[in-house]
Order: sequence, then C-alpha cells, then structure tokens
Amino acid sequence: MLGCSAKVAEPPVPEAKAIHSEQLWLAKVKNSTGLPLLLPTMNPLRSLAEMAGKTSSDYRQSVMDLLRENLRNELEQRGFRISLPEEADARFSAFSSDSGVAVRLARDGKLSGAVFVSEIWRWEGETQKYVRALVDFKLIRIDDGAVLWQRRVQGAIPTPSATNLGQASTDAVQAILSYLFAG
Repeated sequence: MLGCSAKVAEPPVPEAKAIHSEQLWLAKVKNSTGLPLLLPTMNPLRSLAEMAGKTSSDYRQSVMDLLRENLRNELEQRGFRISLPEEADARFSAFSSDSGVAVRLARDGKLSGAVFVSEIWRWEGETQKYVRALVDFKLIRIDDGAVLWQRRVQGAIPTPSATNLGQASTDAVQAILSYLFAG
C-alpha cells in the first residue's frame, strides 16, 4: 500500500492560476539514496558490456529522469508553464528539498517565480512485488522562500505486473504521481 504523509494538511498540487508567479522551474530530481538508480536497458549485450567496463552507462535513463519527465507532463497538463533551470544556466544541478538550500541556489542562479523540487531518499525495487520509496516534493516561492505546497511519499508501492526493475520503477512513479495529482 502506498503510504503518504505531509507535514501540513494541504490539497493536492495547486492549479496554475493559484500560483502568482510567471514562471515555474522544475528542478532536476535529487538522488540522496547513495545508489545510481539507473533503469535497466533492454539490450542484454549492452548490460553485459557495462558490467565488464567496456561501455559507459551514461546513456541510460535513471529513476530521477523518469520522475522528472512525468512530473513535467503532469504539471504542463495542469496549465503550468514549465522551464528547466539548466536551460537558464547549464551549471544547475539537482536542488535539495531543503527549502533554504533550494532558494539560495535559485537566487544565486538568478531565477524568479517558483521552483518545484523533488528528492529521493529511498528507492528499492523488487520485480512483481513492490518498490519501497521515500520521496519529498516541494513547491517553493523563490522571492521569500515560502513553501507553497509539500508532500512526502513513503511506503511500499505495489508493482505486481512489473516483469523487470525498469517496469517496477515506471509503475511506482505513476502511482506516486497519481497520489500527488489526485483530487
């Protein structure tokens, strides 16, 4: 079962008209698990070559990429005008879910409006069972550092139809987004 908690009782992600900024920056998802969280490739020979050190795994999509891509799609469908911080400055890395750190990074990069940050603290998957996840989400106004919305998703997310870890991660991301954008 998907266990979700929030520090304050608030409605799901606010609608675009409720955000009084011209810009919403969708930061890269921060990985604080200590694991690479790369999604498996469908080419078994490529995976073997990676394990043997013959090819780089740099091309592979990660759970962070998958989550950010799905967040972007959902937010755009809800009327938000999304920009990526690295489009303004290629030096932007993933933002922490710590509000103070995120605001400082946004201000240093001369961003204005609001920033949507996500941080994965735990992501462990088992095919055809579940993904154990702990992920923080925050929408922060850059001007004053106010947290406009926040959620923490924590728990074992069922992935009974997944045949590999990539599909389990995809199913878990979809379940997390269903929770975030419900209502």
